[in-house]
Amino acid sequence: MKPTAAQYAQAFIEVVRSTAAADQPRLMDGFVQILAADKALTLWPQIEQAIAEQSVERTAAVARAQEQSVIGDALPEMTVAVKSALLGGALIRNGDYLIDSSIAGQLQKLRQVLASE
Repeated sequence: MKPTAAQYAQAFIEVVRSTAAADQPRLMDGFVQILAADKALTLWPQIEQAIAEQSVERTAAVARAQEQSVIGDALPEMTVAVKSALLGGALIRNGDYLIDSSIAGQLQKLRQVLASE
């Protein structure tokens, strides 16, 4: 029996949560390969929606708890903003330099790759 979009989403979220941030970008490549092997790329819109729904709840709760965390205390000159739309990870901006390690950013890159195929 093939997994549902919700099951793919849940599996992806569990793997992301248990993987170091530095290793997370490689997860997206592996996830796409699994979907392709399972002939499940057509489920992508439903998987993306399920990921977003499951992640927003957790991200908002974690963000509220971390708003005044060690990061804010250790780096008082840094502006910290919590954006649940990132779905997890971080978006770091320093002038014109941008580092996007957010789940939302990775999903956007995947969307672009799938649209170009």
